[in-house]
Amino acid sequence: MSSQMTKPTNQGAMTLQERALFLPEGLFVIAGEQEKLLFAERVKRSLPLSTSEQPQVNEPVEEYEEEAYHLSYEGGFKKKILVLFMGAELEAPLKVFLLKILGAVECTAQDIALTSEIALKEAGSAGIQSLDPEKIIAFGKIDLPIPLSKKNLYEIISEDDKELLFADSLEELIQDTDLKRKLWNSLQSLFNIKQKK
Repeated sequence: MSSQMTKPTNQGAMTLQERALFLPEGLFVIAGEQEKLLFAERVKRSLPLSTSEQPQVNEPVEEYEEEAYHLSYEGGFKKKILVLFMGAELEAPLKVFLLKILGAVECTAQDIALTSEIALKEAGSAGIQSLDPEKIIAFGKIDLPIPLSKKNLYEIISEDDKELLFADSLEELIQDTDLKRKLWNSLQSLFNIKQKK
């Protein structure tokens, strides 16, 4: 029995070249398996992998990150009404004027989400989608990142479950009685307020 060849004690540690010495014919490796074998050999030898041979690991990616599209606003948003104004901040007299307008249609600051076009641009379309407003009132020339494309002033646009009203800027409205009248007529329609005869 001593004339028989003894098996190597550590077969798993043999390289491809060492294994080829024991085979009478050539060693063939299927193309897809070659990378796996080379990777396994390097791991066994504890050799660092070069960057081109690093295995790609697909880490789980969350569908969204809330901070990335959070639309900042003032108000309680109880009635799911989004009110947009031009610029970065709304001056106190304009805010008082706006709340007076909204009060005429039985809305308070707690019923709306009041935000600027600047905050909207930072949040993008996902910001509006995260709020999912039922009504949007835009004061001034504001580009909305949503598919409601028609922008005729004082005309109510309905699409899906949203209603949209574009009006002149609050700066223009506060100074012009005719524009206030147009806005009032549109708001009555938007909020289903029947005119008193």
